[in-house]
Amino acid sequence: MCHEASGRALKASLGTGKGTTTLVDWQNSDAIFIMGVNAATNTPRMLTALVHGVREHEMKVVHINPLVEVAATSAITPHDILDMLLFKATPTSSLNMQVRIGGDLAVMRVSANIF
Repeated sequence: MCHEASGRALKASLGTGKGTTTLVDWQNSDAIFIMGVNAATNTPRMLTALVHGVREHEMKVVHINPLVEVAATSAITPHDILDMLLFKATPTSSLNMQVRIGGDLAVMRVSANIF
């Protein structure tokens, strides 16, 4: 039920109700941009890959969201028992951009011109 609305919107706009990237894409990325969601809280299945990218590949993570939640800055991976026992949090963002609601398109247009 939690993915129903986004799945329908993705299907209508992109032709698929699922994500259009794979974890292999993440492993080969220098930077990722996460828009409108706190990946560490809202997509826990993605958290392990996010932390791995930051730790192992020094991947940069940019969160674009009006609300910066605690887990958007650092998180403890539930799959890593040692980290949980030691309360070792890993940074989950390099930059948090608090844009106004609807301002994400302007950020993407500026970013496209920079990169």
